[in-house]
Amino acid sequence: MTPHTRLPTSAPARPLALALGAALMLSACGQESALTGTVVDIWGDPIQGAMVKLEGLPDRPVTDSNGRFSLPFKPGTHTIKAGLEGYIQEDVEVVVPEDAKLADHPVLRLYPIPEEKGFHVIGADRYVKVEPKPIHALGNNLKSLYGLQEPGSVSVDGSQLRFVYHGDLRQDQLMALDLSLHPLEFVKTAELVSVTTQEVPLNLYVADGEVPLRVERLKSRNDYLLSTDATLERGRVYAITTNGLLTPKDDADFRKIAPALRLAFPVELR
Repeated sequence: MTPHTRLPTSAPARPLALALGAALMLSACGQESALTGTVVDIWGDPIQGAMVKLEGLPDRPVTDSNGRFSLPFKPGTHTIKAGLEGYIQEDVEVVVPEDAKLADHPVLRLYPIPEEKGFHVIGADRYVKVEPKPIHALGNNLKSLYGLQEPGSVSVDGSQLRFVYHGDLRQDQLMALDLSLHPLEFVKTAELVSVTTQEVPLNLYVADGEVPLRVERLKSRNDYLLSTDATLERGRVYAITTNGLLTPKDDADFRKIAPALRLAFPVELR
């Protein structure tokens, strides 16, 4: 097996509505307010130099070295946007009642734009690109099995997986690929039937079920978050694939996909 790049996964992202920090300070008169907030990356590190905008106001402050910003503010419902070159813009809605005296301040979490196209697993402090591996079909005209000859070199610690896909596909094009996430099982030999039943060498990582996969478009044209709420099993390899390539209905379904596109993107959980 190829040596693995070991990297712990980050904790699942919480909804922005729950990712609220310290204080929203309102003036004594209750008319003009100062909103303080923070801009961080998805690993919780502060982002300096991010531009923040409150819809309807001309002010566009820039975050300091601690990722903090301050904006003039009034009671009501407001959308705050934050962005910086190299990151995907994020926004959060804040509701402040007329009689508010103290409320939590918003924390905006920005996803870095991956440097390369493809699938990137989210680790504890950075992305790791997941390299594609070819899917092979082994068997005869009566039965074939489909899988990977080796699981790749990326492994992450934890019991959950999140990926960012960065590419040129629109959302409808990506959804048309029918993305799926599978736990893999290493199969050393398999019984194949021809004139007689024979046990033949296989040595493939084959699909052992399927895990529900959620695909969400991030606030950019070409970036998507892929995640699952399922608790995954440590010590197993999981792979993203398209078009049911690891679980085709029959060999004809598999063969109609061009060989260059018969790919899976495996990650080992440790």
